Formats: sequence, structure tokens, C-alpha cells
Amino acid sequence: DSQGEMRSFDLVVAEVSYSSTGLGIELGWASSIGIPILCIYKKGTKYSSLLHAVTDNFVDYQNREDMVQNLGIYLNSIKK
Repeated sequence: DSQGEMRSFDLVVAEVSYSSTGLGIELGWASSIGIPILCIYKKGTKYSSLLHAVTDNFVDYQNREDMVQNLGIYLNSIKK
């Protein structure tokens, strides 16, 4: 099951430019078991303010290349 598999994750990266009930449930599961969450969103969109209940980590992007670059910067900043 998804919740059980999630226990092996080091990080959850979620694209949150548009609301999704299912995604919200999965992010709640990740948060409840202590998995760090990174939310990415397209500049100019408004993500749900409820996401701040599960993470303070947000990265915006303009296009695919920008998204990959910004994800790389974030991941390098948290490397162990």
C-alpha cells in the first residue's frame, strides 16, 4: 500500500501548483511519519496555504529547465 511504501522514502517532492485531494492525503501521511516534504510550484500559480501545515520547504519554477535547476540547488543544500 502507498502509506507503507512511503516509510522507505528519504524525501517527498510534490508538484503543488494545483490542488489535489489525493496529494493532500499523501502529504499528510508523509508528514505524520516524519518524512521531509518539498513542494514545488509554477511561478504565477497559488498553491493551497494548507500545505504550510506539513512543510515550510517550497521551490518555485518557470519552466522544466528552471525546475530541474532549482530542485538540484535544493537537493545539494540538504545533502548529508
